[in-house]
Amino acid sequence: MKDKNGTEIKTGMIVEITGAFFKNDNGLYFVNASPGDRFWNGNEHCLTRISKAGKVSTAKYRICFWPISVFGGSQARRVEARAWNKDHAEIEVKQIGNMEEVIAHFEEARNQAKDALDRTVLSFGEDSPFTDNDRAILAEYEEIIFEIRGRMEAAAPVKESDRIRAEIAELDAEYDRLCEEKVYKNPAHTVDTHKALWDQFWEEFGYPMVERKRLLEWDLEGALNQELQVGDGVTYHLWSDAHAYTIIARTAKTLTIQRDKATYAPGYKPEYVPGGFSVICTNDTDQEWVYEPDPKGITRKCYWSQKEKRWQSDGCMISRGRHENYDHNF
Repeated sequence: MKDKNGTEIKTGMIVEITGAFFKNDNGLYFVNASPGDRFWNGNEHCLTRISKAGKVSTAKYRICFWPISVFGGSQARRVEARAWNKDHAEIEVKQIGNMEEVIAHFEEARNQAKDALDRTVLSFGEDSPFTDNDRAILAEYEEIIFEIRGRMEAAAPVKESDRIRAEIAELDAEYDRLCEEKVYKNPAHTVDTHKALWDQFWEEFGYPMVERKRLLEWDLEGALNQELQVGDGVTYHLWSDAHAYTIIARTAKTLTIQRDKATYAPGYKPEYVPGGFSVICTNDTDQEWVYEPDPKGITRKCYWSQKEKRWQSDGCMISRGRHENYDHNF
């Protein structure tokens, strides 16, 4: 079956019903099963109500069918409702941002199908028609989950960092093209004219493009910093020491980070020789660390600096990734 725009309705999709006779039938659903699915014998789509935020309903009357089934009321009322729905009810494929609960629903169904397949194999053997059918059902669930994730990725908004990376790549390609055109493939290019052509290229194109790339790379750094999320590792920089943290909460303008447990990686041990104030660590720059979350670690609040395009805490810089460092020579 197709929606009002001609889009084929498939299991795992989000759909919206409007114009139904009974107002309770209107709303947002995910397609639980469709005609032709091996695990479904119905001739209609089975739908489960879902919120715009992706919360799957657990209400008593959360199930609907398309075409809409009418069961309640008098016979005359049912006839009236079916005629109305035929002329006025519409269904349309939609997109929502959070499909995790829908995926979890089908993952649970897939796991049940896997258990059923294992039991069928034990009862009837690998080559039984019953086994083939259960194997096909399992494959259907796997395909549904794969398609949902694919639609999520296709619908996901492009990150600002990805947009800037694409712009930098286009600028690099344009630089190479102009370099070839204005210098190396220029009909006037010879050993004697090379420097003059190169100087002219740099004056007209090279310097402006290099400056443009520098600004884009600065914007990229800021975008990557702004895109940090809960669970990401960051580093709090002091003078020469640096401490690893994990983001445990964030808002539009703040991060809350918590100190990680950081220990030397196996194989690294500071090596000292006499010198300096007392001794000098000869392998200070070879430090390697192992990190793990520390629920009791100290927390810090970080604030976004638009001027610096990075997060800061108590005037100290926050960088991406965990980069513990201890200055043994300070």
